[in-house]
Amino acid sequence: MVSPAGVSVAVGNAGRTMQVAARFVVPSNEGLGVLVAVEPFVKGECDA
Repeated sequence: MVSPAGVSVAVGNAGRTMQVAARFVVPSNEGLGVLVAVEPFVKGECDA
């Protein structure tokens, strides 16, 4: 499901299969995982 996505991100507490399939793995969703995933795009530091 993440393979066709332009950018795929998994949180650190996702299952191993999801982490391997994702392009990026960020910290847990219980921590700052969403912020870590989104911030570079908002700041224009990363492109898809």
